Amino acid sequence: MHAVILEVQRQIDPDKELSWPIYVTAARRSLGCPVLLMVIALEPRVAAWARGRIGTGHPGFALRPVVISPGRVPRRVSARAARLLPELGVLSALAHPTLAAAQAALHGICDLPEERSRLYYDVIMDALPEPLRRALEADMQHAEYRTEFARKYVAEGRQEGRQEGRQSAALELARAKVGELTAQEEGAVKLVTEPDRLTALILALGLARDGQEARAALSLHAALSR
Repeated sequence: MHAVILEVQRQIDPDKELSWPIYVTAARRSLGCPVLLMVIALEPRVAAWARGRIGTGHPGFALRPVVISPGRVPRRVSARAARLLPELGVLSALAHPTLAAAQAALHGICDLPEERSRLYYDVIMDALPEPLRRALEADMQHAEYRTEFARKYVAEGRQEGRQEGRQSAALELARAKVGELTAQEEGAVKLVTEPDRLTALILALGLARDGQEARAALSLHAALSR
């Protein structure tokens, strides 16, 4: 088994040069497996910084994160690709917050179970500037979007600061991947309160191929939130 720590980094943060090596070594100690740190950097200058070598002071012991920057993510995925791998469409909307990328991502999540589609919908909308968000909501009124999914979310509208709702939906996504959650695993989700960390957990759970990988994602993100 391999573990991946997923970080969404929106700005340069020198403190991460101290905490990232701890994340990797602590996760390796906790899970007993190789650990990869993957950073989603949404700005070119942030990506350039995140790719830098982080020395620890010990000879030969340095960390160089794997960085996903906008240039390495498709600007728009096809409807077929988005339905096969919804997370790719969501990642494209995060990296390229445009109307076209968001439209493609929405096509990819329409047929997902309700809790998962609601989670991804919130992530996509949070990535968009306000004018594009309003344009997308207006566009969803058109016939091509008139699915139960679109009707429900456009009718409800977006409620800012719905942290509890997103955590609840993240719990449902975790249950869909893992099955019955222990009290400790439920507590792990509730520990994740920082918005970008919650987005990273949602993507990690969505990408998990089985219950073991989903449990590893829960453990990692709970540990990083303590």
